[in-house]
Amino acid sequence: MTNRLPHDASASVKGTIYQLYVAVQKCFELISGQKVLIERYGDVTVSDSQQIETKHYLEPLTDNHLNFWKTLNNWMQDTFDDKAYSSLILCTTQVFGEHAVIAEWNYAIL
Repeated sequence: MTNRLPHDASASVKGTIYQLYVAVQKCFELISGQKVLIERYGDVTVSDSQQIETKHYLEPLTDNHLNFWKTLNNWMQDTFDDKAYSSLILCTTQVFGEHAVIAEWNYAIL
């Protein structure tokens, strides 16, 4: 069965499945007293620890990709309490683009 119907929503559902996969994975990493919250403070939140934005995209992640900038925008909102987390994580299915400077961000010397 290879024909898709005009109202095929399988592509958008993949993002939700990916988000739930990350949430379940985080459940196995919990320490006593922590909770995994879905869509409460962001896509996936581990209480008192991590706030994770999950994205399912096919195209490469580049320095100017909308996915990256939307995530930063979410975290910069006045109502977002970044002090409540030790880690802010963008968890994406994307590979880095060939010339993406962001690919080396974790190795930058501050």
